[in-house]
Amino acid sequence: MHFEPQTAIDGGADGLRFYRAVAELWIPQLWPGGICAVEIGESQGAAVSKLFQNAGLQDISVKKDFNGFDRVIAGCRES
Repeated sequence: MHFEPQTAIDGGADGLRFYRAVAELWIPQLWPGGICAVEIGESQGAAVSKLFQNAGLQDISVKKDFNGFDRVIAGCRES
């Protein structure tokens, strides 16, 4: 833990700080039709999906890992 910045290991009280930043800062920078895909924790699919939908992504899908846990969320900016 000596080498990771605090923001890399602390997602805030609900664990969604990083995803809020993506929704606020990165998604608006996507070109129309651009795709945003990020890794998520096993219980974050629904919450991150809602954040990304509110930020303007469409066709949002949550992909599971080999153990059946939510692992990646992806969506497309309106074209």
